[in-house]
Amino acid sequence: MDLKLNSRQAGVGPSVVLLHGLFASLSSWLGVSRRLTRYFTIYAVDLRNHGDSFHSTDFNYPVMAEDLKIFLDQQKLNRAHLVGHSLGGKVAMQFAADFPQRLSRLVVVDMAPRHYPPALEDIFEAMLSLDLSQCADRATAVAALGKRIPCLMTRRFLAKNLVYGGDGRLKWRIALGDIYTNRHEIYRAVCLDRPVEHRSLFIQGGDSDYILPPDQVLIKNRFPNSRMVVVGGAGHFVHVDAPGKVSGMVLDFLR
Repeated sequence: MDLKLNSRQAGVGPSVVLLHGLFASLSSWLGVSRRLTRYFTIYAVDLRNHGDSFHSTDFNYPVMAEDLKIFLDQQKLNRAHLVGHSLGGKVAMQFAADFPQRLSRLVVVDMAPRHYPPALEDIFEAMLSLDLSQCADRATAVAALGKRIPCLMTRRFLAKNLVYGGDGRLKWRIALGDIYTNRHEIYRAVCLDRPVEHRSLFIQGGDSDYILPPDQVLIKNRFPNSRMVVVGGAGHFVHVDAPGKVSGMVLDFLR
């Protein structure tokens, strides 16, 4: 098994690693990374069990932070800026706690370090119960997911994880079973034994409820050198809803 994280590199300058959220992949950062490559070397990464990276039965924040440390070693990077959304934001926060000497600055998009309630059970059940043998293409799969997931945008997002196997049939590219088995690890808080002193930027979607007022207090306590900015009109996928605003904020913060 190839334990290297799949990645895409572009640009010239200080190193920035982009980390996606749950059920996403490195391609979710395309709208932002194009704007950053003029000033930075961008490494967009697929986390384990996602995209074209390896699958594993181990799936939690400490092991994914270790994956990232190994990735920096493989790229011969002593330090890097980290930008992470949602799940990737928690991985970035865990990395900041476990390997502070390898981090330059931290950007977290719409995620707090706390425990989150298990709000994804319906989505997991819909994906696991989908009979792919009856789906000739993604459009059919998107329609079939509609029995349990009413939001078309969510269904289309999830269906991006469907690819054709060697037999010509659709299959999940992500390690859906391993992610589901470890789903409670996803909901857990980040393990922070002490405050993270690095300069940090937290970007919140104005229409998202992932960062609540108590979370802002928690973030300031655990990341004392952080500041919070809100992108009005953006939901949880802030970098997708407003790539220009997010890339501008990241540029201003990292340069």
